Amino acid sequence: MALELAEDYWQWRLKDSPEFATCIGEHTYDDLVDKLTLNALKERIEKCRDVMRRLTNFDTSEDLNLTLLKHDLNTYLEGYKWRYHGLCNPISFLENVIVDWDSYLLDATEFKTLSDLQMYRRRLVALSKQVRSQIELLRVAMERGTTLHSLSVAPCITKLETFLEKGPQNSRFYTICVENLETRAGI
Repeated sequence: MALELAEDYWQWRLKDSPEFATCIGEHTYDDLVDKLTLNALKERIEKCRDVMRRLTNFDTSEDLNLTLLKHDLNTYLEGYKWRYHGLCNPISFLENVIVDWDSYLLDATEFKTLSDLQMYRRRLVALSKQVRSQIELLRVAMERGTTLHSLSVAPCITKLETFLEKGPQNSRFYTICVENLETRAGI
């Protein structure tokens, strides 16, 4: 019963964090992106509270998996108080769509079949919505005065300018798709 709870949470976590799922080799959600909104965060917190509440019915001291699950949930729940500092600042030199996708997400995405390429296309379409959500989050951070220091954000401008100067047809977002289409078609 306790392991079922842990497994249910794990499956929910993969679906809720499709970019993470891709990076660990779970390709079921390769057509989705992480939902970066305050409402999505609130839903995650409610899910974590529910799992934590259900977890209290079990002795976690004897089971390492349950101990780790409890620790993971506690960390997430404790971090909620910093939502306006973390979630509302989705762009820094360490994390942003160009860095994240180019450095790990594209390498982890499967391009073995036409279906994989179609999932990737749907993910790219979803990316535009995610970017709009990031803009809204940044507005919230500006309104609240919780933005990151300029040193954390300034390198992103150069990266974005370089990305835009190259043009979409030369971006890795596009070239990786073309390369894999050519490979699949035997061109």
